[in-house]
Amino acid sequence: MFFFVTVIMSGSKQLKPDAIGSIIALHKCGYSIRDIAKKLTVPKSTVNFWILRHKNQGAGSTPAPKCRSGRPRKTTFHTDKVIKRTVLKNPSISAKEIKYEHINVLQDVSERTIQRRLQKDLKLPSRHAARKPLLTAVMRKKRIAFCKKYINLTAVDWAKVLFSDESSFLTFRSRAKTVRRPIGSNRFDPKYTIKTMKHPASIMVWGCFSYFGLGGLYFLPKNTTMNGERYLNMLKEKLQMSMHILRTTTFQQDGAPCHRGKIVKEWFNVNKIKLLEWPGNSPDLNPIENLWLIIKNKLKDYDTGSLPKLEKAIKTIWCTKLSRELCQNLVNSMPKRLKQVIRNKGEMTKY
Repeated sequence: MFFFVTVIMSGSKQLKPDAIGSIIALHKCGYSIRDIAKKLTVPKSTVNFWILRHKNQGAGSTPAPKCRSGRPRKTTFHTDKVIKRTVLKNPSISAKEIKYEHINVLQDVSERTIQRRLQKDLKLPSRHAARKPLLTAVMRKKRIAFCKKYINLTAVDWAKVLFSDESSFLTFRSRAKTVRRPIGSNRFDPKYTIKTMKHPASIMVWGCFSYFGLGGLYFLPKNTTMNGERYLNMLKEKLQMSMHILRTTTFQQDGAPCHRGKIVKEWFNVNKIKLLEWPGNSPDLNPIENLWLIIKNKLKDYDTGSLPKLEKAIKTIWCTKLSRELCQNLVNSMPKRLKQVIRNKGEMTKY
């Protein structure tokens, strides 16, 4: 008399060794494949597979299932497609939101499994979103018009443009970082935290440059921002000298209100300074933005704990750490910037 184990198959689950033994024992007793399948509630194809394997290995042996590493996948090809389609439709959706949006097919799937599928199998890792200005339809249209107007300018033409802009610098910058902290350790241990400061002192700086190098810097007084009067004073002090030294004939400025004041426009007209038309909300088109970013990244190597120290550090970097070759490369990137904006239909670019 034989003792048979009843096994219920589900999907692609593997038979246990005692269930395989029951199939072989019933086969030896003369049961048909159909009867064995009915008695053990397994597919006929499974019964046939193990009987043939038993015959190939020899009458005196009982076939064993192949060893499998790890647990069976919790997701299928279909559920992976659902996850991918959901993320492509809404890139900012979280794993938790994906699960509850498709609870009928992902009920038994953990959020960690969804994250792992996105990261490794679907090649959709989580990334920090780039910060870019919001562009309206009118802004996009103006950006495209600007790029099409100046798309045929040569490197020689762009070398005659003096690029300018203002930027604010803080005495203390809190930089995001990741840390590796042992399990069970204190999350708030000073060596595992990022230091912050409420309302650190700041200073606003105006600068300019061209293909031939760097122009002058202008530091605004503490706790002040640029307005029409200050901007005009700065232009009188720095602009004409910088344009002469850097051999430029055209001045670029963005559309900030202080740049478009009546007294400022009159000064440009009186001094016959040619202005480059500039679309609003277009920092990606202005190569001086790259210079400001480089300076801010280099400031981490300097003591900037006070405004005098910060100002000294900015001047040091501006005069000694920014090469003429860097200026040339930035100006030479202008044709690529224009083409990228046109290709993106006015939307922001990587610059």
